[in-house]
Amino acid sequence: MKIFRVQRQTEDWSKLDFEKFWNRSRKNIFLEYTKNKERARLLKQNMELWERLSIDYFQFRQHLKEVANRHMKFMNTISISDTWDNMMEGSCSDVILVPMDDDDILHPNIMPVLHDKFQNPQVKALEWKTWTYDSLRAKERFYVEPDPTPSNCYAIRGNCAKGLLVTHVVFAYSNIEREKLEDKLALRYVHRASTHFMQRERINPNQRLQKTDVIPELQWASGIIEEWRSYMSSMISARKLLHL
Repeated sequence: MKIFRVQRQTEDWSKLDFEKFWNRSRKNIFLEYTKNKERARLLKQNMELWERLSIDYFQFRQHLKEVANRHMKFMNTISISDTWDNMMEGSCSDVILVPMDDDDILHPNIMPVLHDKFQNPQVKALEWKTWTYDSLRAKERFYVEPDPTPSNCYAIRGNCAKGLLVTHVVFAYSNIEREKLEDKLALRYVHRASTHFMQRERINPNQRLQKTDVIPELQWASGIIEEWRSYMSSMISARKLLHL
């Protein structure tokens, strides 16, 4: 059995600017702000706020991606385009795909769970629960993600995956049979560079963050959380004059 992390975003954020980002986004039919003028306007306003900081939006996103890549070294990573080019021909029943955004992380003990569950050939997909670390506003929060299927909480057998990798929303509302676990095997970072929230509300990337103690159940990710915190704090401490 082969298990792969499928990275949905494959760009080098450090080489993007807003124009390149926008042109790329327009081609993605799953992004709401490409079809909704009000959401597009709000996203652009939030992006402009980032342009006045010492660390710009694309530097921040690249850093989050690099942190996730370092943590996820225990799982082989492929891009979503590689998945279709190399793995969707013929039978892939012995290939397990775990689609994720490039800033998502998984519990390091997830591998034996995947091996164990997918030994059963009847299991087509597996779904687990996900913790969220939320630093979107003034005070941190830790909670179990209430969405039916967050971005990093499922795995699917290769021969069943067609059309179900590009976004977690498609998987959530698909009729594929899945085994659901109560285990919390992932961590999702809700941050101030999230386009999901930047298209819905005005976000202040410069707002100081009030820390909350990392809950015992997330001690396995405490080092990563501290790295996220430290980078956010350095960005705010080194900020340029920002009028909001």
